[in-house]
Amino acid sequence: MVDPELQQVKANLLADQRQGMVGRGTTTLHPKIAALSATSATVTDCAYSTAELVYRATGKPVPPVTPPENDGVTSTLVLTGGSWKVSKQIVTDGKCAPGS
Repeated sequence: MVDPELQQVKANLLADQRQGMVGRGTTTLHPKIAALSATSATVTDCAYSTAELVYRATGKPVPPVTPPENDGVTSTLVLTGGSWKVSKQIVTDGKCAPGS
């Protein structure tokens, strides 16, 4: 990832850590390239996610608890130093058809 996306993800992880929360679960991906140029790309997915936050001390889920769902994901990537990195990501919870 690159800034500002990288800083936002780091801030979210640090906030979770301070509150004693950890993630668990899995995500199944089926990414598709929607647009591609020499230096940028757009990738879309309908990711199946069982991911949830739980309190480390108790293992109990952090509310609100959501059931496993298909989440729409649109990622913008940039070519930086020979590697593709996410510069922006939009996730629409529970808003896509499985496998799309």
